[in-house]
Amino acid sequence: MRFPQRRLLVRRVKLTPPRPCCLHATFSTTAAASPDRLLAVLRGCVSPSHLSLGFQAHARAVTSGLHVTDPALQTRLIGMYVLARRFRDGVAVFSSLPPGAAASALPWNWLIRGFTMAGEYRSALLFYLKMWAHPSAPLPDSHTFPYVVKSCAALGAIALGRLVHRTARTHGLDSDMFVGSALIKMYANGGLLWDARQVFDGMAERDCVLWNVMMDGYVKAGEVSSAVGLFGDMRASESEVAVANTLVSMYAKCKCLDDAWKLFSLMPRDDLKSGIQPDPVTLVSLLPALTDLNGFKQGKEIHGYIVRNCVHMDVFLVSALVDIYFKCRAVRMAQNVYDSAKAIDVVIGSTMISGYVLNGMSQEAVKMFQYLLEQGIKPNAVVIASMLPACASMAAMKLGQELHSYALKNAYEGSCYVESALVDMSWRLDCDVFQHCDLIFC
Repeated sequence: MRFPQRRLLVRRVKLTPPRPCCLHATFSTTAAASPDRLLAVLRGCVSPSHLSLGFQAHARAVTSGLHVTDPALQTRLIGMYVLARRFRDGVAVFSSLPPGAAASALPWNWLIRGFTMAGEYRSALLFYLKMWAHPSAPLPDSHTFPYVVKSCAALGAIALGRLVHRTARTHGLDSDMFVGSALIKMYANGGLLWDARQVFDGMAERDCVLWNVMMDGYVKAGEVSSAVGLFGDMRASESEVAVANTLVSMYAKCKCLDDAWKLFSLMPRDDLKSGIQPDPVTLVSLLPALTDLNGFKQGKEIHGYIVRNCVHMDVFLVSALVDIYFKCRAVRMAQNVYDSAKAIDVVIGSTMISGYVLNGMSQEAVKMFQYLLEQGIKPNAVVIASMLPACASMAAMKLGQELHSYALKNAYEGSCYVESALVDMSWRLDCDVFQHCDLIFC
């Protein structure tokens, strides 16, 4: 079975600036480095595979003295290291910024965003707190707060999240679409639906995403009557597009698959007349409900709709499609969707690993896990819980022990998924992995 790694680094990102491979000539033919040329190179270095060229650009900036005189170049260097997940190098460049450059929000936002997207939530919050302690640091802006709130939500630090909310409100940013969405998610996921609704009601503008987030919070909490009431408010204030999308999402989340599918089937047929088209949020809500054999046919129809209508394939939509194909035993289709992804992160990686294990392809699961490590993607508790059954099926006790050690180091053992998978692996291997945690995972 082929492993779908072959085209990823070539296809994962469509670069707007000149490609890095076309910029080697810039270094070899230019006697003196210029800020514009170096910025062009750094804008092209957006993945670990381009890092060697980024190192050359950084070295040229140092030898020419631009690394201490050009704030735009310094900020771009931080961005390059963040995108390549070289946070230690990014922080080193940040630490060398002169006071004037540190007064811009861009370098702070690069690091806060990068740490959050990589799951390093504590580091993200640490830099946010440093913004207030730094003598020349700027005030947080609309690009700062969404990632800070997301980090608070991921760590369950709702008290800190309230303080961040208060700060955002003081600066008039709590009604920003992205800040408000992050706040609603944090409160809703923490079971604080009254707070989530207060933020929602205070939003000057609401798009389909906000309605879905608030509706999802009510559905997850079992407050169906509140969800229905909110839907009534939506019908009175929003367009048919938003109403139809949210209705499909609500049906899917309430496990009313037949109703959700009937409505979805009508939407493409009438889109020229009414402009109603499912958005990615709606599709992600609908796909997980398709788990039986009939779901395979419907999943293919949704996939076809996505391709025909050029719907943006974000990581969550890719992951949902991969998941439905794996659950329907269509491994080749799942791999094709994975191959078409423009980027890979821990969400897609964990879905691929779970799918391979589900279909008895433990070797492929291990290869995918190794690939995530090679790309600098830190495994989370979901990835560890997905990998442990593969160790059990392969009788790979040593790898299981290393995964257990890694879970202990990163405080993942408290996860119910990891704990259950460890117990299952221990039973299936007829050993006690809990007494053999001396190996260090790296």
